[in-house]
Amino acid sequence: RSRILRSEEHDIVFHFAAEDYLMQKAQVTGPLMYLWRPGPVVTIGRHQNPWKECKLAELEADGVSLARRRSGGGCVFQDLGCSVFTFLAPSADFNIDRNLDIVLGALRRCGVDAEKKGRNDLTFEGRKISGSAFRHAPDRGVSLHHGTVLVDTDLQALQKYLTPDKRKLQAKGISSVGARVMN
Repeated sequence: RSRILRSEEHDIVFHFAAEDYLMQKAQVTGPLMYLWRPGPVVTIGRHQNPWKECKLAELEADGVSLARRRSGGGCVFQDLGCSVFTFLAPSADFNIDRNLDIVLGALRRCGVDAEKKGRNDLTFEGRKISGSAFRHAPDRGVSLHHGTVLVDTDLQALQKYLTPDKRKLQAKGISSVGARVMN
Protein backbone atom coordinates (compact mmCIF):
# COMPACT_ATOMS: atom_id res chain seq x y z
CA ARG A 1 0.00 0.00 0.00
CA SER A 2 1.43 3.40 -1.01
CA ARG A 3 1.50 6.23 1.52
CA ILE A 4 2.13 9.97 1.36
CA LEU A 5 3.33 11.96 4.38
CA ARG A 6 3.57 15.74 4.47
CA SER A 7 5.18 17.92 7.11
CA GLU A 8 4.90 21.63 7.87
CA GLU A 9 8.00 21.47 10.13
CA HIS A 10 10.92 23.55 8.78
CA ASP A 11 13.75 22.17 10.97
CA ILE A 12 16.21 20.17 8.85
CA VAL A 13 17.28 18.09 11.86
CA PHE A 14 13.66 16.97 12.31
CA HIS A 15 13.45 15.87 8.67
CA PHE A 16 16.74 14.00 8.66
CA ALA A 17 15.71 12.30 11.93
CA ALA A 18 12.33 11.37 10.39
CA GLU A 19 14.08 9.88 7.35
CA ASP A 20 16.46 7.98 9.61
CA TYR A 21 13.60 6.64 11.75
CA LEU A 22 11.69 5.52 8.66
CA MET A 23 14.80 3.76 7.31
CA GLN A 24 15.90 2.14 10.57
CA LYS A 25 12.74 1.46 12.59
CA ALA A 26 9.55 1.71 10.54
CA GLN A 27 7.99 -1.22 8.73
CA VAL A 28 8.32 -0.03 5.13
CA THR A 29 6.21 -2.57 3.24
CA GLY A 30 5.34 -0.42 0.24
CA PRO A 31 6.26 2.87 -1.41
CA LEU A 32 6.18 5.93 0.84
CA MET A 33 6.55 9.55 -0.24
CA TYR A 34 7.40 12.23 2.33
CA LEU A 35 7.06 15.91 1.33
CA TRP A 36 8.63 18.78 3.27
CA ARG A 37 10.34 22.20 3.10
CA PRO A 38 13.27 23.30 5.29
CA GLY A 39 14.22 26.72 6.61
CA PRO A 40 17.48 28.20 5.26
CA VAL A 41 20.17 25.51 5.41
CA VAL A 42 23.11 24.13 3.49
CA THR A 43 23.17 20.34 3.42
CA ILE A 44 26.21 18.30 2.47
CA GLY A 45 26.53 14.67 1.46
CA ARG A 46 28.04 12.07 3.77
CA HIS A 47 31.51 12.29 2.18
CA GLN A 48 31.78 16.03 1.55
CA ASN A 49 34.16 18.46 3.19
CA PRO A 50 32.22 21.55 4.35
CA TRP A 51 35.39 23.71 4.24
CA LYS A 52 35.64 23.03 0.49
CA GLU A 53 31.94 23.06 -0.41
CA CYS A 54 30.57 26.16 1.31
CA LYS A 55 31.47 29.49 2.90
CA LEU A 56 31.24 28.64 6.59
CA ALA A 57 31.88 32.19 7.83
CA GLU A 58 29.00 33.51 5.68
CA LEU A 59 26.67 30.78 6.95
CA GLU A 60 27.53 31.54 10.56
CA ALA A 61 27.25 35.33 10.12
CA ASP A 62 23.80 34.98 8.53
CA GLY A 63 22.53 32.30 10.94
CA VAL A 64 22.10 29.72 8.18
CA SER A 65 22.36 26.11 9.37
CA LEU A 66 24.76 23.50 8.03
CA ALA A 67 23.67 19.86 8.16
CA ARG A 68 25.18 16.61 6.90
CA ARG A 69 22.94 14.13 5.11
CA ARG A 70 23.43 10.39 5.56
CA SER A 71 22.99 10.07 1.80
CA GLY A 72 25.55 11.03 -0.80
CA GLY A 73 25.17 13.80 -3.31
CA GLY A 74 26.44 17.34 -3.53
CA CYS A 75 26.27 20.48 -1.46
CA VAL A 76 22.78 22.03 -1.53
CA PHE A 77 21.29 25.32 -0.36
CA GLN A 78 17.65 24.94 0.69
CA ASP A 79 15.09 27.38 2.01
CA LEU A 80 11.30 27.69 2.21
CA GLY A 81 11.27 28.25 -1.56
CA CYS A 82 12.59 24.73 -2.06
CA SER A 83 10.34 21.68 -1.90
CA VAL A 84 11.90 18.40 -0.84
CA PHE A 85 10.67 14.91 -1.67
CA THR A 86 11.72 11.69 0.02
CA PHE A 87 10.80 8.30 -1.42
CA LEU A 88 11.26 5.17 0.69
CA ALA A 89 10.50 1.66 -0.47
CA PRO A 90 11.51 -1.93 0.10
CA SER A 91 14.77 -2.28 -1.82
CA ALA A 92 13.28 -4.96 -4.09
CA ASP A 93 10.64 -2.43 -5.27
CA PHE A 94 12.92 0.64 -5.33
CA ASN A 95 12.91 2.40 -8.70
CA ILE A 96 14.63 5.76 -9.20
CA ASP A 97 13.11 6.31 -12.65
CA ARG A 98 9.60 5.74 -11.27
CA ASN A 99 10.28 8.21 -8.46
CA LEU A 100 11.52 10.87 -10.88
CA ASP A 101 8.54 10.21 -13.18
CA ILE A 102 6.23 10.98 -10.24
CA VAL A 103 8.02 14.30 -9.67
CA LEU A 104 8.01 15.08 -13.40
CA GLY A 105 4.27 14.34 -13.57
CA ALA A 106 3.59 16.70 -10.66
CA LEU A 107 5.67 19.42 -12.31
CA ARG A 108 3.81 18.95 -15.61
CA ARG A 109 0.48 19.37 -13.78
CA CYS A 110 1.88 22.72 -12.55
CA GLY A 111 2.79 23.75 -16.10
CA VAL A 112 6.53 22.97 -15.85
CA ASP A 113 7.68 20.69 -18.67
CA ALA A 114 10.89 19.47 -17.01
CA GLU A 115 13.01 16.53 -18.12
CA LYS A 116 15.50 14.04 -16.69
CA LYS A 117 19.12 14.90 -17.33
CA GLY A 118 22.23 12.95 -16.40
CA ARG A 119 22.03 10.40 -13.62
CA ASN A 120 19.43 12.03 -11.39
CA ASP A 121 18.88 15.71 -12.19
CA LEU A 122 15.73 17.36 -13.47
CA THR A 123 16.09 20.36 -15.77
CA PHE A 124 13.81 22.99 -17.24
CA GLU A 125 14.86 25.02 -20.27
CA GLY A 126 18.36 23.54 -19.94
CA ARG A 127 18.91 24.54 -16.31
CA LYS A 128 18.86 22.36 -13.21
CA ILE A 129 15.79 22.60 -10.97
CA SER A 130 16.22 19.36 -9.02
CA GLY A 131 18.97 17.06 -7.76
CA SER A 132 18.79 13.80 -5.85
CA ALA A 133 20.74 11.66 -3.39
CA PHE A 134 20.30 8.09 -2.24
CA ARG A 135 20.78 5.81 0.72
CA HIS A 136 20.33 2.07 1.09
CA ALA A 137 19.96 -0.06 4.23
CA PRO A 138 20.67 -3.59 2.97
CA ASP A 139 20.28 -5.07 6.45
CA ARG A 140 16.67 -3.81 6.54
CA GLY A 141 15.94 -4.09 2.82
CA VAL A 142 14.92 -0.42 2.59
CA SER A 143 16.09 2.25 0.14
CA LEU A 144 15.72 6.04 0.20
CA HIS A 145 15.75 8.63 -2.58
CA HIS A 146 15.44 12.27 -1.65
CA GLY A 147 15.73 15.39 -3.74
CA THR A 148 15.03 19.06 -4.00
CA VAL A 149 12.81 21.02 -6.35
CA LEU A 150 13.71 24.70 -6.67
CA VAL A 151 10.41 26.59 -6.72
CA ASP A 152 11.19 30.03 -5.33
CA THR A 153 14.62 29.50 -3.75
CA ASP A 154 16.80 32.52 -2.99
CA LEU A 155 19.31 32.01 -5.81
CA GLN A 156 21.50 34.88 -4.57
CA ALA A 157 21.86 33.06 -1.23
CA LEU A 158 22.62 29.84 -3.10
CA GLN A 159 25.52 31.57 -4.88
CA LYS A 160 26.60 33.35 -1.68
CA TYR A 161 26.97 30.18 0.42
CA LEU A 162 28.14 27.47 -2.00
CA THR A 163 31.64 27.07 -3.42
CA PRO A 164 31.52 24.25 -5.97
CA ASP A 165 34.70 22.83 -7.41
CA LYS A 166 35.74 25.05 -10.36
CA ARG A 167 36.60 21.95 -12.41
CA LYS A 168 33.00 20.72 -12.11
CA LEU A 169 31.67 24.05 -13.35
CA GLN A 170 34.19 24.13 -16.21
CA ALA A 171 33.27 20.58 -17.23
CA LYS A 172 29.67 21.74 -17.57
CA GLY A 173 30.69 24.87 -19.50
CA ILE A 174 29.30 27.35 -16.95
CA SER A 175 30.82 30.18 -14.93
CA SER A 176 28.99 29.76 -11.61
CA VAL A 177 26.56 27.54 -9.76
CA GLY A 178 23.94 30.29 -10.22
CA ALA A 179 24.28 30.03 -14.02
CA ARG A 180 23.46 26.33 -13.80
CA VAL A 181 20.22 26.43 -11.76
CA MET A 182 16.84 28.15 -11.87
CA ASN A 183 13.52 28.24 -9.99
